[in-house]
Amino acid sequence: MKFILLLFVLGFALLSGLLTLESFERLVKPQWAKGLPRRSPLYFAPALAVLFLIVVLCLSHIYPWMNVPQPAFRAKYLSPDFFAVRGFFYLLILGLLALRQRRVGGGAWMLALLLFVVSFASFDWVMSLDPEFHSTAFGAIFFASAALLAFGARTVTVTDSPHLININSVFLALIGSWTYLVFMQYLVNWTGNLPHEADWYLMRANTPWRQLLTAVIIMQAVLPIPALLFRKFKRSVTFTRSLGVITVVSQFVYIAWMVLPGGPR
Repeated sequence: MKFILLLFVLGFALLSGLLTLESFERLVKPQWAKGLPRRSPLYFAPALAVLFLIVVLCLSHIYPWMNVPQPAFRAKYLSPDFFAVRGFFYLLILGLLALRQRRVGGGAWMLALLLFVVSFASFDWVMSLDPEFHSTAFGAIFFASAALLAFGARTVTVTDSPHLININSVFLALIGSWTYLVFMQYLVNWTGNLPHEADWYLMRANTPWRQLLTAVIIMQAVLPIPALLFRKFKRSVTFTRSLGVITVVSQFVYIAWMVLPGGPR
């Protein structure tokens, strides 16, 4: 059942990432956006609704807090009914934002609302797989992953244009932001050395997921960041498309790394 959750979370990340990029482009109207193919986020909405329904029906097989008594506040917040209602409103808000954006555009308030919704959705659907783990940066990391995943998906079919250098500059900013947030969360938890936070990493370090995460860090951060400092690579269509494919695969694996090892054991 966690694979159903993974598909749902990936779809949500792609939908919210596409909405975030489109909101930013409508607000700022950057020239580089003309060189990027558009992807309508509304295509994913029906499939997401079906997957969410399956997740709600299988909560006891996915989330450990369904089968273990929780402290008073957490028990109320993570009650199945409240969990389902919150998820419904997250998806409803995203759907309404997508419709509004298509018709009349958006504004800075839309980006702020997206950050709020995506952060709290990641707390509910991903971080609560390990209810003892807490991280104030978790929502920001998921938001950055969603934006990076969506940007990578849009660059896979990019064509040669005078905006390639600027497109890759945006790529550098997104990759740098994601890398910084992921590293800072690890650094804070490593410095604090608290049992529950350390256990979250240990579950993912003492398994084959460790090798996958190492590959993601190399392919998503260690190699692209230096390459994106050179105009030769930033002008290359082949490099941009390849980086788009690498980004989509890397973020898929990273989100799987967060989702699949968690939950009932």
